Amino acid sequence: MLLFLCMSIACVLMLVLHLIKKPFRDPAADKLGTLSLGALTCIAIMNLTAATMTSSAVKPEGPNKGIMKVLRWIIVAILCFFPMTIALLFLFALFSQLARFVLFLKRKIYIHFAALRLYYEYLDDSTAFLTD
Repeated sequence: MLLFLCMSIACVLMLVLHLIKKPFRDPAADKLGTLSLGALTCIAIMNLTAATMTSSAVKPEGPNKGIMKVLRWIIVAILCFFPMTIALLFLFALFSQLARFVLFLKRKIYIHFAALRLYYEYLDDSTAFLTD
């Protein structure tokens, strides 16, 4: 339990320091860092609650049982939200690059065939005098 207490205090201190100093130049990076540290602090405090009950050999009963279930689901939601968001952003970037590549190939193929058509039209016009 002492480990969870120290971890919770360290997370809160890091969050406060981050809010005071704003270490990044980009405001969006500061907000994202604050969000990340806030989630880490929430998880640490929720784990501290569970560790306190476990180390005291107290089983959550009555309203505490419901509270512990809710805390567990919040932890699971927080731990799943960030990786899922990053995975979705990665997939969006991948599909965006794939679409750009397809459009690039389409443009190159169109330019190639348009150049060939112009070349053959030029040949037909220039060779027409030779056949008369």
